[in-house]
Amino acid sequence: MTPTPSPSTTSPHTHVRLSDLSELIAGIPGLIGYPPTESVVVFTFRSTHDLWLSTTLRGDLPTPDMVPLAVDQMLAAATQNSAVAAIAVVIGGDLTDPPSHRPMVAALRAVFEAAGIALVHASWVREVADGEQWRCYEDPLCGGTVPDPRSSTVAAAITLSGAVTFPSKAAMARQLAADDPKALARREKLLDEHMEKAAAPYTREALARDLRTVRAEITKAASSRNLPTLTDKRLVRMAMALSQPEVRDECLTVALSAEADAAERLWTVLTRSLPAPERAEPAYLLAMSSYLRGDGALAAAALRTALDANQAHAMAALLDKLAAHGVPPEDIREMLTTAVTAADPATPLEPGVATQAPAAEPARAEPASPMHPSPGPVPAFSPPSVPSSTTTPHPGASPVAPHGLLAAAAPGPVKHPATAERRQHPTNALKKLKAFLADRAAGTRPPSDPG
Repeated sequence: MTPTPSPSTTSPHTHVRLSDLSELIAGIPGLIGYPPTESVVVFTFRSTHDLWLSTTLRGDLPTPDMVPLAVDQMLAAATQNSAVAAIAVVIGGDLTDPPSHRPMVAALRAVFEAAGIALVHASWVREVADGEQWRCYEDPLCGGTVPDPRSSTVAAAITLSGAVTFPSKAAMARQLAADDPKALARREKLLDEHMEKAAAPYTREALARDLRTVRAEITKAASSRNLPTLTDKRLVRMAMALSQPEVRDECLTVALSAEADAAERLWTVLTRSLPAPERAEPAYLLAMSSYLRGDGALAAAALRTALDANQAHAMAALLDKLAAHGVPPEDIREMLTTAVTAADPATPLEPGVATQAPAAEPARAEPASPMHPSPGPVPAFSPPSVPSSTTTPHPGASPVAPHGLLAAAAPGPVKHPATAERRQHPTNALKKLKAFLADRAAGTRPPSDPG
């Protein structure tokens, strides 16, 4: 479901060169999405004709017994993102001489350099705030002062892009907090009534109606930068529509379009407004869209919400695992683009997506704390990917042309059948994507093989 592209929502790359360590440390809140505390942040660099800032990793400061696992996970994410060099910043604790958490920094240096990744500098700061003193681990005479993060080069780029830097991780998570319990109970009752009346099997007419409903709400969300307002009736209509795999999978492709921003505002409202398990669907769509543009902090919060609402949500669990492995957003974007543009006669999705320009670098660093509990040892880090060389603010992805069911949701024929079997099995193209994501998460297929 790729809506009509709108050039006004497509941001160009904004190149930001970080001239010194003070500026780099001050840029952490803009890259992560909030000022982290009690954390280790690792900036990684790729090599082209020059070194470019690539993935930024953040993790909770590990306890001594968890240091080996933590540094191994950081290494896995850095390797996944083709890093050749790195800079580490430890945030938290008291100023000591030498700075605290030195054994963890030594372990990080050892595993990175054994893998051919140079840890070129490591520093400590109590918090990322204006006027705080930072210290180097290797040279007692090395240090500096953190400039105001709100006026840093990165902050300026983030502001220009329209993205938000939250005052804390908790404040970022609160934007997905559920509505008043009484409102949720009221909507749950309406959903139950609609479920009882729902026709079976799901018909072509019902599919066309649901796609028109979603199309109308995305168009409405695109008309304002504010979050859209939906009545209980419309909220229930949207929940019912997203419960259908055909509709949900078409919605997934909006993240490739110029209307991704508008869709994210809609997914945010639905995530807040719907009861469990229905809120899992918009939360997953929000997580995928956020991840693709590099806003890993929001993606992590949305994934937690989706999996808390529905622990059996297979695609949310897959994205969670990919994020924990540090798979770059551009790789997932390529997989998704390949899935929805594949010229496969057996694929019910309409072909015809315009050739897409290379994916934009993601706009912002991703989180580090585990996105969702899983069996076995809890990872100390959930790395994923971010800004490049220079940070790219906001969704700079090239828009794709309208295609598929949502583009055809205006009055007219729906071009593939909807049967009881299809209600259980999403479109062939998205099934291929899911299979590939599963293989990638398991490490059984190289990133260059999308097929």
